[in-house]
Amino acid sequence: MAEDKDNKVTADYDKVFVMPEEYHGVRPDQPREVVREKIITKTKIVRKKSRALPMVVIFALFITVSLLSYIGYLTYFKPAPEPEVIVKVVEPEPVVVEPEPEPEPVVVPSQEFDPAKIEPIKLSEMFDVDVDDDGLTDAEEFLLETDYQRPDSDQDSYLDGVELENLYNPIGSDPARLEFSGLVSTYVNPTFDYDLFYPKGWFARSVDPKNSEIVFSSPMNENVSVLVLENTAQLTLAEWYSVQIDEAEANIVEFENHNNMKGVRSPDEFTVYFARGEYIYVIDYDIGLKEKASYPHLFELLVQSFVFTGQE
Repeated sequence: MAEDKDNKVTADYDKVFVMPEEYHGVRPDQPREVVREKIITKTKIVRKKSRALPMVVIFALFITVSLLSYIGYLTYFKPAPEPEVIVKVVEPEPVVVEPEPEPEPVVVPSQEFDPAKIEPIKLSEMFDVDVDDDGLTDAEEFLLETDYQRPDSDQDSYLDGVELENLYNPIGSDPARLEFSGLVSTYVNPTFDYDLFYPKGWFARSVDPKNSEIVFSSPMNENVSVLVLENTAQLTLAEWYSVQIDEAEANIVEFENHNNMKGVRSPDEFTVYFARGEYIYVIDYDIGLKEKASYPHLFELLVQSFVFTGQE
């Protein structure tokens, strides 16, 4: 028994006693509360260290696996390079253009120009606006002070244009004759012995000192001229006209004005001719480049009122 007891004691002494880590640095003389607080603090630190180690290991494994996965992706899933496109330029073959044969010249039969075949534009086809259709253009009614909206301004049952053409006053019955109405003036040429009416508002002037050409100017830049030409052979008016104007006798248009003066009118109606002795009297209406005639009936007024002095 004693031997066993001795052996047990010996065995107990042979055991190694290790102080727990939390008691390291704790002195026996420290108060119990201080010792307890230190033990708790060290225990927390030890637990944190024991937890941090596995997290570090797991994070390292995650990084390693990610890196290996990326290397595997680059190795096995790298996109194939695009094939190189080789563009081959093929030069076109030269095109040989054969020259076209020259066309045969077209022979057009020559045609002589014949002015006689040209149809002239007549003055009666070029009248300007006539709102009331009384035989006077609106420009003429403005100049004569007639009513452009009433065909019979003085209400005497005669149209304004008819009265003017017959040398009557279109805006009153007293006086009835146009020459006393104040609407016209009388021009007398003492050199060549003729006179005629021309509208109030027009200007009469002689182009030469002999009074062989007189021009009557209108406000619309339309002129009527009276030109005296020599007829030394004293041909009849029809004969002179055929020779000078180079017109066939069939184209001669003869007429007689209100003073019983026989004359010839040109096919285009812009010119009339009278004859007396060794002179030809030409009355011509010029509208320039205008497409419409503003004073065709006032031109006719000069024609109808033309008379040789002492022949009324």
